[in-house]
Amino acid sequence: MGYDPCVNLSEWAKEQQVLMQNSSYFFGLA
Repeated sequence: MGYDPCVNLSEWAKEQQVLMQNSSYFFGLA
């Protein structure tokens, strides 16, 4: 892997935040 672990973790954290926002949005519509 050519990724810096810190950068990779930051990217992962951003993806998780987006997923959580999307989940709450969809659950809010349900």
